[in-house]
Amino acid sequence: MTEDYRGEHAAPGEDAIPLYDLTRNMPHLFDDWKHESISSRDMVTEADGLLDGHGIEHIRSRNGKAEAYYVNMGDTYTTTILLDTSKDRIWITSWGDWLEVEERQGNKFD
Repeated sequence: MTEDYRGEHAAPGEDAIPLYDLTRNMPHLFDDWKHESISSRDMVTEADGLLDGHGIEHIRSRNGKAEAYYVNMGDTYTTTILLDTSKDRIWITSWGDWLEVEERQGNKFD
């Protein structure tokens, strides 16, 4: 059974952006990414502005088999937009949940 990144932790605190707001405010980004071939990195950068994030962060496993860019929302388990470059997917998850799943799959991070 394949694990996903939907999150295993309690709902974010009051300061976090609800999942509904993430998807409601960003449909054009997903449409542009899918139909107009804007780069995934440009989509994540634009998402940072829409979400009022704290910039784009990068994380990579020591062996290079897991790599992602995500909008830094200020907390490890706050829902965000994450570009998984190793799987060529965009996830709505927290980077902490993504990291935990990748570690269970054998990837090691510093």
